[in-house]
Parts: sequence; structure tokens; C-alpha cells
Amino acid sequence: MKKMLIIFFLFLAAIIGAQQKFALIIGNANYADFGTLQNPVNDANDITEVLQGLGFTTEKILDGNLRQMESAVIRFKSQLSAAGSQAYGLFYYAGHGVQLDGINYLIPVDANIPDRNFLRERALSVQVILDMLNEAGNMLNMVILDACRDFPASWDRSADRGLASVNAPADSIIVYATSAGKVARDGTGRNGLFTTYLLNNLKTPGLDVKEIFNRTGADVANASNRDQIPAIYSQFFGNAVLSPAAPAAPRNVRTGYPGAGSVNLYWDSSGTGINYRVYYSTHNDPASAVLISSNTSGTVINIGGLINDVNYYFWITATQNGFESEKSAAVAFILPPIPAPVPSSPAEPSSPAEPSSPAELSSPAAPPVAGPPSPAEPSSAAPPVLTQEPDPSRSANQSSYLPAPVNFTGSKKNTHFNTIGLSIGSTFNTPMVVLSADLTWAPLNYLFFEAGLDWGLLSKYKSKGYYSLFPYIHLNLFLPFPGSGGIFAGVGGGFMYAEYTYETGSDEYIYLTDGKAHYQTFTSDAAIGINLFDNLNISYSIRTNFTVINHKVSVGYTIRAVQ
Repeated sequence: MKKMLIIFFLFLAAIIGAQQKFALIIGNANYADFGTLQNPVNDANDITEVLQGLGFTTEKILDGNLRQMESAVIRFKSQLSAAGSQAYGLFYYAGHGVQLDGINYLIPVDANIPDRNFLRERALSVQVILDMLNEAGNMLNMVILDACRDFPASWDRSADRGLASVNAPADSIIVYATSAGKVARDGTGRNGLFTTYLLNNLKTPGLDVKEIFNRTGADVANASNRDQIPAIYSQFFGNAVLSPAAPAAPRNVRTGYPGAGSVNLYWDSSGTGINYRVYYSTHNDPASAVLISSNTSGTVINIGGLINDVNYYFWITATQNGFESEKSAAVAFILPPIPAPVPSSPAEPSSPAEPSSPAELSSPAAPPVAGPPSPAEPSSAAPPVLTQEPDPSRSANQSSYLPAPVNFTGSKKNTHFNTIGLSIGSTFNTPMVVLSADLTWAPLNYLFFEAGLDWGLLSKYKSKGYYSLFPYIHLNLFLPFPGSGGIFAGVGGGFMYAEYTYETGSDEYIYLTDGKAHYQTFTSDAAIGINLFDNLNISYSIRTNFTVINHKVSVGYTIRAVQ
């Protein structure tokens, strides 16, 4: 119980305080006056796709003019400012860039720059971008410039090449595709050399951002024989991981023989929120393994369609957030031989069997078929002793007869979801009695929405009559117990309307109309509770309009609206 509560609160904290990440990506390739670059549009598209997979909210500008680029930077700063001090920001630019008097400029595709003195008015200053991001006040800003290409303007031949070095503002990391004053390569493939390796390292789970950029720099330097060496300017001294580490590979994979040409596979859970993939081969070679189940949520599965006297090897991987673990250690299985038939009577000779066709004698092993687990006695390869009978009400991906860790992704995932309920409670102040009705709906596992109405009655003070109405909505997290019920918590809010009635002559409120005071306000709300037997709810909630705090304890009864 204690472990479940710890997991629950950690999960709730992750939902409420999830890291917000925003990215602005600009790829300029088709210039009106400066030719066409091969890679920037592809670079911007691929960077956007990867960042979205890492949970970033992205805005992408392709072949942007100056107004579009400036407006996008302003929106980007506003997003980061609104998100608060824990947000990450990432600005990526691929296209032409140039320096003038130590200031770097990013060139819009429609820029008409006949002379270097027009740069300040007709290109986007990198320093302006850095200043705006620094003013946003968020935790970390990353500025990545694949903009050190050889600029074709005739007036630029006498100027310094590439981009100028820069002083990174606090809490920021600035990355150039090559060293200051040098020119980067526009690649010959889909992406530029720098962005090719940046994409690879962004996809590597569990890396700190500084390690992502360090690895990218080393990869580019090695691939170019040190002709192109990226530059990194950092004033960020914390730790930031853009993608979680891949889940651990499942352990203790084992088999059970249910008969009828099939096998049950069991394994230990790799944690909550994990899905599993099952691979097989007739050779003990992971490279030859074929995927036969891509989204198994439990820790047991039945594989059918097996052929006698064929060696099968199975591997399990764990997947989470788009990342897949390494394959588990292989588990081997071969079907037991079919017992010889017993003659029904010695006096009745059996008819001679028709000879099998050559095709039947040499039939290759058919691919196995994944399905729900069958009741099984373990084979010699499966050490656990299964002593309970299967529960047909359980999910096809969950075994009730395997002594394995509790799995929350079986049939219990919809407990408390799609329900209607009534409850009674009290704030032990005003109102003294609270009657509630609610509806719940769950679009996702573990999460459900709740809409309800509280009707408050009676005041703690004898001099007051009172009633209130509080319609509210919640987003809730639910973790089921192994048997029935579970624990839940949610956050939300609503609009409170209350009316007080006072005795004649009361001076407690100065704003009275016929002895009555009306009170209405928006109110935030948070609740935590326990569900017992799938029907009985006991909950505690705290409400505040950021001036007054109110507490409520209630007991209620829910029934399934949808089975």
C-alpha cells in the first residue's frame, strides 16, 4: 500500500509539474537574390518532427521573410514568459547568416541587401533574439544556428566569413554548426552535415542537453576530418534531459505449456506505463527475430500456431515515450511430442494411413500467432509453479494465475470511469452540509474527467441563513488496487455562487440588500480520495479563490454508466 501511494503521488506530481518545452524552427532555402540552398527546408522539417516526438510545442517557418521571422520570435518569447521559470526554449535556424562588426544576422529569403550597411534594417539580428529570450525568464534557452554558410553577396567578400563569436546570456546554450569565422558545409544528402548528427543525438534517450551538443560536435569534427568543428557557448550550469531514458529490458522471461500448439510467455514488469513487443525466430539470433506483437500492455501473452519438433526462440522489449529497450535474453521453447494413438481394439485393425504428400512432410514452420494467454502448466523451461485457475474476466494481456507484480493495465483500467455518483459531505464551517452529483468520463487509461455540482446548505453561525451552488470540472488521475477500488486525485475549478441571510440589524456585512449578501467568485479546487469496492468514494478537497481557503470531506456512491 505504501509503495502504491508513493507511485501515485510521484505520478500526480509529474502530471501537474510536467516540463514545458517550446521550439521555434526556421528553415530558409529559396532566396530571391542569393540562390537556393539544398538542405535548410529538410533540416527544419526533420528537426521539427524530432522535437515534437520529444514533447516540444513547435512553430515552424519555412522560407520566411523578415516580418514573419520577427513575429515568430515575438510569439516565441511570449510562450516562454507565460510558461514560467521551469520552461525550456529551443531556437533553430538553418539558412544564410552573416556577421557585420561583430554582430550576427540571419537572412530572410526576400531580403534585398545591395550593401552591407542595409543589414541592420533588412536582416534579423541574433543579438536581438538572445536579448528577447533572456528577458523571458525561463529555465533554459538553446539557440542552434546552422547558418555559417558561404554568403554569396558580392559586398560580403571583404567581410569576415561565417558568424562572429558571441557571449551567451545566463541560462542559455548557443551552438554554431562550425567555429566562429568558418564556413559550414551545405550537405549533399537530405540534411546538412551538422544537422544530420544533431538529429541522431537528439533521438538518443536519456542524454543531458550538454552531452547532446558535445556528441554532435565530436561527430561532425570526425566526419569532416576536423575541417568543420562546431562551436558551443554555454552559460547553463544545470542539468536538462530532453527525452527520458529508454525503459529497461524485461527480465526473467519464461514459458508455460498450455497445449494445443501454443506457448504462454511470462516476464517481470519493467514499470508502470510500459508496453511490450514480442519477437520470435527459429534461430537463436536476435538479428533474425520477427515482430509478432507490437502493443502488449501486460506481462503474459499466448503464442499459438506452433509446430512440433521446431525450436522457437522468443525475445521481449519494453517501449515507452517512443523509445524501445534492448531485447531481453532469449527464451527457447519446443513443443512436447504428440503421444502415439492407442488402438481402440486389437480385433479391429486400423485402416492403413494414406501417405503424406511431400509438401506435408517438408512443411516449414509457420509463423506463430500472438493471442490471449491460455491456462497452462509450466514446461521444464518455466520454473514458476502456477497454482491458481485463470480468471476469464481479466484482460487478454493480464494473467491472474501468474505470481507476478501487480499490473495496472488490465481490466481494472476503467474502474471508476464512465460513472454517475451522489455524495454528501461537510466543510465543518459554511456550508455545513454539501450535497453533490457528478459524472465521469475517461478518454485515456488512468485519467478521467469529472463534472459535478455541489449544493451547500446551512451555516455554522446561527444568525445566518445560507445556500451555495458550485459547478466544477476536474482532471483526475486514478490508480486501481489489484482487486477492486483504487486511489484518485484531481485538480480543477468552477464558479461559486453563495447567498447569506442575516438577522435584522446585523452589521457583519455592510453590503446588504433586504438582509441578504450575495457572493460569487471563480474558485480553484483540488481533491484526493479512495474508492472502495468500485462503488464507495471517500474524498477530501481543498478550494480557494486565493483569498479564502475552504476544506471539504465527503462520502459518496458511484455506479457504472458504461460497462
